[in-house]
Amino acid sequence: MNTYKFELIFKLHDNENHLDALFEAGCDDSVPGIGLKGSLALTFSREGVNAYEATKSALLNVRKAIPHAMIESATPYLMNLSDLALEFGFTKQNMSKYARGETKLGSMPSPLVNIKKVIIYAERKITE
Repeated sequence: MNTYKFELIFKLHDNENHLDALFEAGCDDSVPGIGLKGSLALTFSREGVNAYEATKSALLNVRKAIPHAMIESATPYLMNLSDLALEFGFTKQNMSKYARGETKLGSMPSPLVNIKKVIIYAERKITE
């Protein structure tokens, strides 16, 4: 099994603290974000056979804990070259070379965002 990183954002109809219920329902592999009133963001690092199954199981766990939660979005885990270097234990210089295709590893997948100096990759595409 692989570990997949993604974020699920939910709309809530109450302002209750659901953190204990989420933990008990199996969301102990997530980091909650509750900064926006009426919303709940959960960043998961979940094992699964594939990304779909990992995301599906997380969604089912959240629905078990908070039945009225409505999904607003699901996103892959996005990283810049510095984040990728830290995640994989490389230097930023090595990740930059990899991104430019200057290593024996071949070329890196295309970034999702490449606007001026902002270059963002989907981590799942890098790890495939």
